[in-house]
Amino acid sequence: MRSLGITELDDMPTQTFVREATEWLSPDFHSITEGNVAGWLLVAETLVPLMFAALEPSFAALGADTRYLREHVHVDGEEHARWMAESVDDIIDLYGPACCEDIREGMDIGWQETILVPDALWRSQCASH
Repeated sequence: MRSLGITELDDMPTQTFVREATEWLSPDFHSITEGNVAGWLLVAETLVPLMFAALEPSFAALGADTRYLREHVHVDGEEHARWMAESVDDIIDLYGPACCEDIREGMDIGWQETILVPDALWRSQCASH
């Protein structure tokens, strides 16, 4: 976003993306390491296809076009997760074992972000009972 000249969000329609956009513009974002990113991507590319596979039958039952979900499950599940695991190996080869903690931190962040929506949906369903 900074590379596009965006330095604040005041005049932007950000309701949907305000959390991520604010994070990307924060000074702390610049401290993210390649190990953090590799760990985050490993979790995302591994868990999201599993979540899509679990949700696809429900969307199909509603009559939704689930081609995107099916293709995403196939491509990410078979290719992207493997590529991300190989990328983690590359990061460790490049930076040495000291980067493993950064990778683990990135994985933890990826996990927390991946479960935000399912957890919120679960809480809303439990609160209604």
